[in-house]
Amino acid sequence: MLRLDEMPPRTHNLTYLSEKAGLVMPDDVYDFIFTLTGISIPARYPDELSIMRKGYSKAKTKALLKQGKEVLKWLKAQSGK
Repeated sequence: MLRLDEMPPRTHNLTYLSEKAGLVMPDDVYDFIFTLTGISIPARYPDELSIMRKGYSKAKTKALLKQGKEVLKWLKAQSGK
């Protein structure tokens, strides 16, 4: 992972930010980050959020949260923290 001496670009695209940081991820981590980016952008807009919520059951949401916690652990391990 690269340590950049600059502010990260203003974007919510996690895939782009991870690539900019030089983060090499296993396929499952990359896939999750790609999925999370796709979910998070529409979630910022109330009209789209109400439509999007219909596609996410409680079980699906719990699975995403669990996977997110696993990815967060992996990211922290990569940063040495």
